[in-house]
Amino acid sequence: MKNGVNTSFSNKQPVQITPEMEKRMRLMANLIIDRIYEDKKNHTLKFQSNSNKQYNASITGVKMKENTS
Repeated sequence: MKNGVNTSFSNKQPVQITPEMEKRMRLMANLIIDRIYEDKKNHTLKFQSNSNKQYNASITGVKMKENTS
């Protein structure tokens, strides 16, 4: 594929991953994630790594909801 990868979450519209986003995702994938938490104000998931240096990132577009199954 050229210039990024198309991916989607559940049945929502596909998200275009830019090369910069892919680079950041690959960096984040190499980290040891120490903490995952919900940012209640912005309704996003965030994760934090304390290895080497503090690294904060957020996953936007993921709405938190209770599992009712």
